[in-house]
Amino acid sequence: MVKFDSHKEENMDSKEFAQDLIDFINKSTDPFNAVDEMVRVLEKDYFKRLDLTEVWEIEPHGKYYFTVNSSSLTAFTVDTDDLINRGFRIIGAHCDAPQFMLKPGNALKSEEKIIRLNTEPYGGMIVSTWLDRPLGISGRIFLKGSTPFTPEEMVINFKRPMCVIPNQAIHMDRSINKGHEYDLQKEMLPIISLSGKDFMTENYLKRLIEDELGIKADDILDYELFLYEFDKGSIVGANDEFISCGRLDNLAMVHAGLNALMDADESTGISVMTIFDNEEVGSRSRQGADSNILLNTLERISKAMGLSRTEFLTTLEKSFMISADMAHSVHPAFPENHDPSNRPLMGGGPVIKASAAKRYTSDGYSSSVFKSLAEKVGVNTQWFVNKSGNPGGTTIGPIAASHLGIKSVDVGNAILGMHSIRELGSTEDHLDIYKVFKEFYEIKYDTFEKDIR
Repeated sequence: MVKFDSHKEENMDSKEFAQDLIDFINKSTDPFNAVDEMVRVLEKDYFKRLDLTEVWEIEPHGKYYFTVNSSSLTAFTVDTDDLINRGFRIIGAHCDAPQFMLKPGNALKSEEKIIRLNTEPYGGMIVSTWLDRPLGISGRIFLKGSTPFTPEEMVINFKRPMCVIPNQAIHMDRSINKGHEYDLQKEMLPIISLSGKDFMTENYLKRLIEDELGIKADDILDYELFLYEFDKGSIVGANDEFISCGRLDNLAMVHAGLNALMDADESTGISVMTIFDNEEVGSRSRQGADSNILLNTLERISKAMGLSRTEFLTTLEKSFMISADMAHSVHPAFPENHDPSNRPLMGGGPVIKASAAKRYTSDGYSSSVFKSLAEKVGVNTQWFVNKSGNPGGTTIGPIAASHLGIKSVDVGNAILGMHSIRELGSTEDHLDIYKVFKEFYEIKYDTFEKDIR
Protein backbone atom coordinates (compact mmCIF):
# COMPACT_ATOMS: atom_id res chain seq x y z
CA MET A 1 0.00 0.00 0.00
CA VAL A 2 1.22 3.51 -0.81
CA LYS A 3 0.41 5.79 2.08
CA PHE A 4 0.71 9.52 2.44
CA ASP A 5 2.45 9.07 5.76
CA SER A 6 4.54 5.96 5.16
CA HIS A 7 5.01 5.04 1.55
CA LYS A 8 6.00 3.22 -0.44
CA GLU A 9 4.68 -0.27 -0.84
CA GLU A 10 2.91 -2.08 -3.66
CA ASN A 11 -0.61 -3.40 -4.26
CA MET A 12 -2.61 -0.54 -2.85
CA ASP A 13 -6.11 -1.10 -1.58
CA SER A 14 -8.65 1.66 -2.32
CA LYS A 15 -10.19 1.51 1.16
CA GLU A 16 -6.82 1.85 2.89
CA PHE A 17 -5.78 4.67 0.55
CA ALA A 18 -9.09 6.42 1.24
CA GLN A 19 -8.57 6.01 4.98
CA ASP A 20 -5.15 7.61 4.62
CA LEU A 21 -6.85 10.54 2.86
CA ILE A 22 -9.25 10.88 5.80
CA ASP A 23 -6.33 10.85 8.24
CA PHE A 24 -4.58 13.55 6.20
CA ILE A 25 -7.71 15.72 6.09
CA ASN A 26 -8.20 15.28 9.83
CA LYS A 27 -4.77 16.88 10.37
CA SER A 28 -5.34 19.53 7.69
CA THR A 29 -8.01 21.54 9.46
CA ASP A 30 -7.21 24.79 7.61
CA PRO A 31 -4.65 25.86 4.96
CA PHE A 32 -1.94 26.54 7.55
CA ASN A 33 -2.28 23.17 9.24
CA ALA A 34 -2.55 21.51 5.81
CA VAL A 35 0.75 22.98 4.64
CA ASP A 36 2.34 22.16 7.99
CA GLU A 37 1.35 18.50 7.50
CA MET A 38 2.59 18.49 3.88
CA VAL A 39 5.96 19.87 4.98
CA ARG A 40 6.28 17.14 7.59
CA VAL A 41 5.58 14.42 5.03
CA LEU A 42 7.82 15.88 2.32
CA GLU A 43 10.77 16.27 4.67
CA LYS A 44 10.27 12.70 5.81
CA ASP A 45 10.69 11.80 2.12
CA TYR A 46 13.94 13.84 1.93
CA PHE A 47 12.62 16.87 0.07
CA LYS A 48 14.84 19.90 0.67
CA ARG A 49 13.34 23.25 1.62
CA LEU A 50 14.18 26.20 -0.65
CA ASP A 51 14.34 29.81 0.53
CA LEU A 52 12.59 32.34 -1.70
CA THR A 53 14.98 35.08 -0.53
CA GLU A 54 18.01 33.22 -1.87
CA VAL A 55 19.32 32.15 -5.29
CA TRP A 56 18.40 28.52 -5.84
CA GLU A 57 20.89 25.75 -6.52
CA ILE A 58 19.11 22.89 -8.30
CA GLU A 59 20.75 19.52 -8.90
CA PRO A 60 19.67 16.56 -11.08
CA HIS A 61 17.79 13.93 -9.06
CA GLY A 62 17.08 16.53 -6.38
CA LYS A 63 13.77 16.90 -4.52
CA TYR A 64 12.70 20.37 -3.36
CA TYR A 65 9.82 22.38 -1.91
CA PHE A 66 8.96 25.85 -0.66
CA THR A 67 5.98 27.57 0.92
CA VAL A 68 4.33 30.98 0.50
CA ASN A 69 2.41 32.56 3.38
CA SER A 70 2.52 29.17 5.13
CA SER A 71 -0.70 28.37 3.21
CA SER A 72 0.62 27.53 -0.27
CA LEU A 73 3.22 24.92 -1.18
CA THR A 74 5.10 23.85 -4.29
CA ALA A 75 7.19 20.67 -4.47
CA PHE A 76 9.18 19.35 -7.42
CA THR A 77 11.61 16.64 -8.44
CA VAL A 78 14.38 17.06 -11.00
CA ASP A 79 14.69 14.02 -13.28
CA THR A 80 16.61 15.62 -16.14
CA ASP A 81 19.53 17.91 -16.95
CA ASP A 82 17.97 18.66 -20.35
CA LEU A 83 15.01 20.78 -19.31
CA ILE A 84 14.73 22.67 -22.59
CA ASN A 85 13.84 19.44 -24.42
CA ARG A 86 11.94 17.74 -21.61
CA GLY A 87 9.73 20.40 -20.03
CA PHE A 88 7.67 20.49 -16.86
CA ARG A 89 4.96 18.04 -15.75
CA ILE A 90 2.72 20.07 -13.45
CA ILE A 91 -0.28 19.17 -11.28
CA GLY A 92 -2.04 22.13 -9.66
CA ALA A 93 -4.57 22.05 -6.82
CA HIS A 94 -5.70 24.20 -3.88
CA CYS A 95 -5.83 23.52 -0.15
CA ASP A 96 -8.42 26.04 1.08
CA ALA A 97 -12.10 25.21 1.64
CA PRO A 98 -15.24 27.11 2.66
CA GLN A 99 -15.08 27.60 6.42
CA PHE A 100 -16.07 30.12 9.04
CA MET A 101 -13.20 32.42 10.00
CA LEU A 102 -12.83 34.45 13.19
CA LYS A 103 -12.83 38.19 12.64
CA PRO A 104 -9.71 40.08 13.75
CA GLY A 105 -9.59 42.39 16.74
CA ASN A 106 -12.37 41.63 19.19
CA ALA A 107 -13.72 38.27 18.02
CA LEU A 108 -16.05 37.67 20.96
CA LYS A 109 -19.57 38.75 21.86
CA SER A 110 -21.32 38.28 25.19
CA GLU A 111 -25.13 38.08 24.98
CA GLU A 112 -27.57 36.62 27.48
CA LYS A 113 -24.56 35.48 29.53
CA ILE A 114 -23.39 33.37 26.57
CA ILE A 115 -20.10 34.03 24.76
CA ARG A 116 -20.20 33.76 20.99
CA LEU A 117 -17.39 34.04 18.46
CA ASN A 118 -17.70 36.82 15.90
CA THR A 119 -17.12 35.05 12.58
CA GLU A 120 -17.61 35.52 8.86
CA PRO A 121 -17.81 32.96 6.05
CA TYR A 122 -14.75 32.24 3.93
CA GLY A 123 -15.90 31.01 0.52
CA GLY A 124 -19.31 29.84 -0.63
CA MET A 125 -20.56 27.32 1.89
CA ILE A 126 -23.82 25.48 2.58
CA VAL A 127 -24.24 27.22 5.92
CA SER A 128 -27.03 25.00 7.32
CA THR A 129 -24.64 22.03 7.42
CA TRP A 130 -22.58 23.80 10.08
CA LEU A 131 -25.42 23.80 12.62
CA ASP A 132 -25.48 21.62 15.76
CA ARG A 133 -22.04 20.08 15.19
CA PRO A 134 -19.01 20.14 17.50
CA LEU A 135 -16.55 22.58 15.94
CA GLY A 136 -12.81 22.89 16.44
CA ILE A 137 -10.62 26.00 16.08
CA SER A 138 -7.29 26.07 14.26
CA GLY A 139 -5.05 28.35 12.19
CA ARG A 140 -2.02 30.44 13.02
CA ILE A 141 -0.99 33.22 15.39
CA PHE A 142 1.73 35.85 15.37
CA LEU A 143 3.83 36.84 18.38
CA LYS A 144 6.14 39.80 18.95
CA GLY A 145 9.52 39.27 17.29
CA SER A 146 12.93 40.89 17.40
CA THR A 147 11.83 43.51 14.81
CA PRO A 148 8.44 44.67 13.49
CA PHE A 149 9.12 42.77 10.25
CA THR A 150 10.00 39.48 11.94
CA PRO A 151 7.05 38.43 14.12
CA GLU A 152 7.12 34.83 15.31
CA GLU A 153 4.55 32.60 13.60
CA MET A 154 2.96 29.54 15.22
CA VAL A 155 0.44 27.03 13.88
CA ILE A 156 -2.32 26.18 16.34
CA ASN A 157 -5.03 23.53 16.59
CA PHE A 158 -6.90 23.18 19.86
CA LYS A 159 -7.67 19.54 18.91
CA ARG A 160 -10.87 19.45 20.92
CA PRO A 161 -14.44 20.57 20.26
CA MET A 162 -14.49 24.24 21.24
CA CYS A 163 -17.81 25.62 20.04
CA VAL A 164 -21.17 24.91 18.35
CA ILE A 165 -23.71 26.84 16.26
CA PRO A 166 -27.11 25.82 17.66
CA ASN A 167 -30.31 25.74 15.67
CA GLN A 168 -33.41 27.40 16.99
CA ALA A 169 -35.93 24.84 18.21
CA ILE A 170 -38.75 24.02 15.82
CA HIS A 171 -41.17 25.06 18.60
CA MET A 172 -39.89 28.61 18.16
CA ASP A 173 -40.03 28.57 14.37
CA ARG A 174 -42.60 26.18 12.93
CA SER A 175 -41.65 27.19 9.38
CA ILE A 176 -37.99 26.15 9.66
CA ASN A 177 -38.47 23.11 7.39
CA LYS A 178 -40.14 25.20 4.68
CA GLY A 179 -36.90 26.93 3.77
CA HIS A 180 -34.90 29.49 5.69
CA GLU A 181 -32.40 32.17 4.73
CA TYR A 182 -29.76 32.45 7.44
CA ASP A 183 -28.60 35.80 8.76
CA LEU A 184 -24.87 35.16 8.95
CA GLN A 185 -24.16 37.89 11.49
CA LYS A 186 -27.07 37.00 13.75
CA GLU A 187 -27.70 33.26 13.50
CA MET A 188 -24.38 31.69 12.53
CA LEU A 189 -22.12 32.83 15.37
CA PRO A 190 -20.88 29.84 17.40
CA ILE A 191 -21.27 29.54 21.17
CA ILE A 192 -17.94 28.98 22.91
CA SER A 193 -18.68 29.47 26.62
CA LEU A 194 -20.95 30.70 29.37
CA SER A 195 -19.77 34.04 30.70
CA GLY A 196 -18.81 34.35 34.33
CA LYS A 197 -17.90 37.31 36.50
CA ASP A 198 -14.24 37.05 35.48
CA PHE A 199 -15.03 37.23 31.76
CA MET A 200 -13.13 39.97 29.88
CA THR A 201 -14.15 40.06 26.22
CA GLU A 202 -10.96 41.45 24.69
CA ASN A 203 -8.58 39.09 26.48
CA TYR A 204 -10.60 35.87 26.66
CA LEU A 205 -9.51 34.44 23.29
CA LYS A 206 -5.87 35.37 23.91
CA ARG A 207 -6.02 33.61 27.27
CA LEU A 208 -7.29 30.46 25.56
CA ILE A 209 -4.37 30.63 23.10
CA GLU A 210 -1.96 31.33 25.97
CA ASP A 211 -3.10 28.20 27.80
CA GLU A 212 -2.95 26.07 24.64
CA LEU A 213 0.54 27.08 23.47
CA GLY A 214 2.20 28.07 26.71
CA ILE A 215 2.99 31.59 25.51
CA LYS A 216 2.21 35.02 26.96
CA ALA A 217 -1.10 36.55 25.92
CA ASP A 218 0.48 40.01 25.83
CA ASP A 219 2.88 38.81 23.10
CA ILE A 220 0.06 37.90 20.68
CA LEU A 221 -0.11 40.42 17.84
CA ASP A 222 -2.65 38.82 15.52
CA TYR A 223 -4.33 35.56 14.52
CA GLU A 224 -5.96 33.88 11.55
CA LEU A 225 -8.28 31.24 12.95
CA PHE A 226 -10.82 28.96 11.28
CA LEU A 227 -13.65 26.75 12.50
CA TYR A 228 -13.75 23.13 11.34
CA GLU A 229 -15.92 20.09 11.93
CA PHE A 230 -14.32 18.25 14.83
CA ASP A 231 -15.70 14.78 14.04
CA LYS A 232 -13.47 12.78 11.73
CA GLY A 233 -14.55 11.60 8.29
CA SER A 234 -15.62 8.02 7.62
CA ILE A 235 -15.68 5.33 4.98
CA VAL A 236 -19.36 4.44 4.53
CA GLY A 237 -21.64 2.36 2.33
CA ALA A 238 -22.72 -1.29 2.20
CA ASN A 239 -19.48 -2.11 0.38
CA ASP A 240 -17.26 0.65 1.81
CA GLU A 241 -17.57 2.48 -1.47
CA PHE A 242 -17.94 6.05 -0.18
CA ILE A 243 -15.76 8.62 1.58
CA SER A 244 -17.80 10.91 3.85
CA CYS A 245 -15.52 13.73 4.93
CA GLY A 246 -15.13 17.49 5.06
CA ARG A 247 -12.77 19.36 2.71
CA LEU A 248 -12.62 16.63 0.05
CA ASP A 249 -12.81 19.70 -2.18
CA ASN A 250 -9.92 20.02 -2.56
CA LEU A 251 -7.63 18.14 -0.18
CA ALA A 252 -8.42 14.89 -2.00
CA MET A 253 -6.57 16.22 -5.05
CA VAL A 254 -3.71 17.47 -2.86
CA HIS A 255 -3.39 14.03 -1.28
CA ALA A 256 -3.48 12.16 -4.61
CA GLY A 257 -1.08 14.57 -6.29
CA LEU A 258 1.54 14.64 -3.55
CA ASN A 259 1.44 10.87 -3.21
CA ALA A 260 1.96 10.55 -6.96
CA LEU A 261 4.91 12.96 -6.86
CA MET A 262 6.60 11.10 -4.01
CA ASP A 263 5.93 7.64 -5.39
CA ALA A 264 6.69 8.22 -9.09
CA ASP A 265 9.76 6.65 -10.61
CA GLU A 266 12.04 9.07 -12.44
CA SER A 267 10.71 10.37 -15.74
CA THR A 268 12.60 12.50 -18.25
CA GLY A 269 11.33 15.89 -17.14
CA ILE A 270 10.76 17.99 -14.03
CA SER A 271 7.70 16.96 -12.01
CA VAL A 272 5.91 19.74 -10.13
CA MET A 273 3.06 19.69 -7.59
CA THR A 274 1.79 23.20 -6.81
CA ILE A 275 -0.88 23.82 -4.18
CA PHE A 276 -2.47 27.26 -4.03
CA ASP A 277 -4.49 29.02 -1.36
CA ASN A 278 -7.55 31.28 -1.73
CA GLU A 279 -9.19 29.50 -4.68
CA GLU A 280 -12.53 29.64 -2.87
CA VAL A 281 -12.43 33.45 -2.79
CA GLY A 282 -11.12 34.16 -6.28
CA SER A 283 -7.40 33.28 -6.15
CA ARG A 284 -6.34 36.93 -6.10
CA SER A 285 -3.63 36.89 -3.44
CA ARG A 286 0.14 36.45 -3.42
CA GLN A 287 -0.42 32.78 -2.55
CA GLY A 288 -3.27 32.27 -5.02
CA ALA A 289 -3.35 30.96 -8.59
CA ASP A 290 -3.88 34.49 -9.92
CA SER A 291 -0.38 35.43 -8.73
CA ASN A 292 2.96 34.72 -10.38
CA ILE A 293 4.00 32.01 -7.90
CA LEU A 294 4.04 29.21 -10.43
CA LEU A 295 5.46 31.28 -13.30
CA ASN A 296 8.27 32.58 -11.09
CA THR A 297 8.96 29.07 -9.78
CA LEU A 298 9.37 27.57 -13.24
CA GLU A 299 11.61 30.43 -14.32
CA ARG A 300 13.77 30.14 -11.20
CA ILE A 301 14.21 26.42 -11.84
CA SER A 302 15.16 27.17 -15.45
CA LYS A 303 17.65 29.84 -14.41
CA ALA A 304 19.19 27.50 -11.86
CA MET A 305 19.67 24.95 -14.64
CA GLY A 306 21.43 27.48 -16.86
CA LEU A 307 18.66 28.34 -19.31
CA SER A 308 18.23 31.77 -20.86
CA ARG A 309 14.90 33.61 -20.87
CA THR A 310 14.24 32.50 -24.45
CA GLU A 311 15.09 28.91 -23.60
CA PHE A 312 12.75 29.09 -20.62
CA LEU A 313 9.89 30.22 -22.85
CA THR A 314 10.68 27.37 -25.21
CA THR A 315 10.50 24.97 -22.27
CA LEU A 316 6.99 26.17 -21.42
CA GLU A 317 5.84 25.11 -24.89
CA LYS A 318 7.00 21.56 -24.12
CA SER A 319 5.24 21.43 -20.75
CA PHE A 320 1.81 20.27 -19.62
CA MET A 321 -0.38 21.01 -16.60
CA ILE A 322 -3.22 19.11 -14.92
CA SER A 323 -5.54 21.37 -12.92
CA ALA A 324 -7.01 19.05 -10.28
CA ASP A 325 -10.20 20.10 -8.51
CA MET A 326 -13.25 18.10 -7.48
CA ALA A 327 -16.27 17.73 -9.81
CA HIS A 328 -20.04 17.38 -9.39
CA SER A 329 -21.64 13.95 -9.44
CA VAL A 330 -25.23 13.62 -10.64
CA HIS A 331 -27.45 13.82 -7.55
CA PRO A 332 -30.17 11.12 -7.55
CA ALA A 333 -32.70 13.59 -6.12
CA PHE A 334 -31.86 16.36 -8.60
CA PRO A 335 -30.85 14.72 -11.91
CA GLU A 336 -32.44 17.55 -13.88
CA ASN A 337 -29.67 19.94 -12.76
CA HIS A 338 -27.07 18.18 -14.90
CA ASP A 339 -26.35 18.13 -18.61
CA PRO A 340 -28.68 15.56 -20.25
CA SER A 341 -25.87 13.70 -22.04
CA ASN A 342 -22.78 13.91 -19.79
CA ARG A 343 -23.66 12.58 -16.37
CA PRO A 344 -20.62 11.83 -14.16
CA LEU A 345 -21.14 9.47 -11.26
CA MET A 346 -19.19 8.58 -8.15
CA GLY A 347 -17.21 5.43 -8.88
CA GLY A 348 -17.13 6.11 -12.61
CA GLY A 349 -13.53 7.33 -12.72
CA PRO A 350 -11.85 10.74 -12.96
CA VAL A 351 -13.89 13.52 -14.56
CA ILE A 352 -12.62 15.75 -17.36
CA LYS A 353 -14.25 19.18 -17.09
CA ALA A 354 -14.99 21.28 -20.18
CA SER A 355 -16.72 24.60 -20.77
CA ALA A 356 -17.42 26.58 -23.95
CA ALA A 357 -17.05 29.73 -21.83
CA LYS A 358 -13.57 28.54 -20.72
CA ARG A 359 -14.47 28.23 -17.06
CA TYR A 360 -12.28 25.15 -17.38
CA THR A 361 -9.05 24.99 -19.37
CA SER A 362 -9.63 21.65 -21.12
CA ASP A 363 -9.59 21.54 -24.90
CA GLY A 364 -9.53 18.73 -27.44
CA TYR A 365 -5.77 18.29 -27.22
CA SER A 366 -5.41 18.40 -23.44
CA SER A 367 -8.40 16.15 -22.76
CA SER A 368 -6.94 13.62 -25.22
CA VAL A 369 -3.69 13.66 -23.24
CA PHE A 370 -5.48 12.86 -20.00
CA LYS A 371 -7.63 10.14 -21.58
CA SER A 372 -4.52 8.50 -23.03
CA LEU A 373 -2.80 8.55 -19.63
CA ALA A 374 -5.89 7.02 -17.99
CA GLU A 375 -6.10 4.27 -20.60
CA LYS A 376 -2.48 3.33 -19.94
CA VAL A 377 -3.28 2.49 -16.30
CA GLY A 378 -6.72 0.96 -17.00
CA VAL A 379 -8.77 3.82 -15.55
CA ASN A 380 -12.09 5.00 -17.01
CA THR A 381 -12.81 8.71 -17.48
CA GLN A 382 -16.02 10.76 -17.53
CA TRP A 383 -17.05 14.20 -18.77
CA PHE A 384 -18.56 17.10 -16.86
CA VAL A 385 -20.10 20.01 -18.72
CA ASN A 386 -22.54 22.48 -17.23
CA LYS A 387 -26.19 22.32 -18.15
CA SER A 388 -26.75 25.05 -20.73
CA GLY A 389 -27.92 28.23 -19.03
CA ASN A 390 -26.16 27.31 -15.78
CA PRO A 391 -22.68 28.91 -15.75
CA GLY A 392 -21.41 26.81 -12.84
CA GLY A 393 -18.10 27.36 -11.06
CA THR A 394 -14.51 27.59 -12.21
CA THR A 395 -11.07 26.40 -11.09
CA ILE A 396 -7.43 27.42 -10.92
CA GLY A 397 -6.94 25.98 -14.41
CA PRO A 398 -7.89 28.95 -16.62
CA ILE A 399 -6.22 31.36 -14.19
CA ALA A 400 -2.90 29.51 -14.17
CA ALA A 401 -3.03 28.90 -17.91
CA SER A 402 -3.45 32.62 -18.58
CA HIS A 403 -0.23 33.32 -16.63
CA LEU A 404 1.80 30.47 -18.13
CA GLY A 405 0.51 29.76 -21.62
CA ILE A 406 1.00 26.03 -20.90
CA LYS A 407 -1.26 23.37 -22.41
CA SER A 408 -3.54 22.19 -19.59
CA VAL A 409 -6.59 20.16 -18.68
CA ASP A 410 -9.14 20.42 -15.84
CA VAL A 411 -9.99 17.18 -14.04
CA GLY A 412 -11.30 15.97 -10.69
CA ASN A 413 -13.35 13.28 -8.98
CA ALA A 414 -17.13 13.36 -8.78
CA ILE A 415 -18.61 14.14 -5.35
CA LEU A 416 -21.95 15.05 -3.82
CA GLY A 417 -22.56 17.84 -1.32
CA MET A 418 -19.74 20.06 -2.56
CA HIS A 419 -19.13 22.92 -0.08
CA SER A 420 -21.11 21.18 2.65
CA ILE A 421 -19.31 20.75 5.95
CA ARG A 422 -19.17 17.05 4.95
CA GLU A 423 -18.89 15.93 1.32
CA LEU A 424 -19.33 12.48 -0.25
CA GLY A 425 -16.95 10.83 -2.72
CA SER A 426 -15.82 7.42 -3.98
CA THR A 427 -13.03 5.28 -2.55
CA GLU A 428 -12.26 3.75 -5.97
CA ASP A 429 -12.12 7.13 -7.71
CA HIS A 430 -9.49 8.42 -5.29
CA LEU A 431 -7.15 5.51 -6.02
CA ASP A 432 -7.83 5.75 -9.77
CA ILE A 433 -6.90 9.40 -10.09
CA TYR A 434 -3.73 8.78 -8.09
CA LYS A 435 -2.78 6.12 -10.66
CA VAL A 436 -3.26 8.59 -13.53
CA PHE A 437 -1.27 11.30 -11.75
CA LYS A 438 1.57 8.86 -11.07
CA GLU A 439 1.61 7.77 -14.74
CA PHE A 440 1.70 11.44 -15.78
CA TYR A 441 4.81 12.02 -13.68
CA GLU A 442 6.51 8.77 -14.73
CA ILE A 443 5.90 8.53 -18.47
CA LYS A 444 9.05 8.90 -20.55
CA TYR A 445 9.27 11.91 -22.84
CA ASP A 446 9.58 10.04 -26.15
CA THR A 447 6.61 7.83 -25.30
CA PHE A 448 4.68 10.84 -24.06
CA GLU A 449 5.22 12.65 -27.35
CA LYS A 450 4.35 9.62 -29.45
CA ASP A 451 1.18 8.83 -27.57
CA ILE A 452 -0.39 12.28 -27.32
CA ARG A 453 0.58 14.09 -30.51
